[in-house]
Amino acid sequence: VTQFTVVEAKVGSPLSKGTSNAKYFDQAARNVACMAEVIARAGKEPSMFDRLNFVVLAPQYSIEKGTFSDEMRRISIEGKVRRRVDAYDRELDRWFEQSFSPLMDVIELRVLSWEDAIEWLRVHKPGVAEQLSEYYDLCLKYK
Repeated sequence: VTQFTVVEAKVGSPLSKGTSNAKYFDQAARNVACMAEVIARAGKEPSMFDRLNFVVLAPQYSIEKGTFSDEMRRISIEGKVRRRVDAYDRELDRWFEQSFSPLMDVIELRVLSWEDAIEWLRVHKPGVAEQLSEYYDLCLKYK
C-alpha cells in the first residue's frame, strides 16, 4: 500500500488563518498545496497512491462546534490555492493544473477526533492507546 498522509493535530486552537503575505491562505490550504508540491517533486502522480489524506486531529468538542468545517471543505481549499496561484501572474497555472488539481481529485479530507483515534487504538494497539490518552489528557489540562 502506498500512502501519503499529513496529520495536523490540534487541541486548543483552530487552524491558522493565513500568512503575512496572504491572510486568506489558511493552514489547510497550505498543507494540501505542500502535499501536491512534494508529490510533484518526487516525480509521482497522485493516482499512483493507494491513499492520500489530509487529516485534522482535534478534540470532539471542537469538531462539534464546527471549528474546522469551513477550512476543510474541498471548495475552500481549492479556492484559496487558486487565489494564491493567481497572485503569481500565471507562473503557477501549470502547477495548479498538473499537480494540485489531480491531487484534489483523489485526496481524502477528514477531521478525526482524538477520542475516536484513541478508542480505535484501544482495540488495535492498547499500549499505544494508553500512552496517547495520557498525552491527550495532559494537553487538555494545560491548553
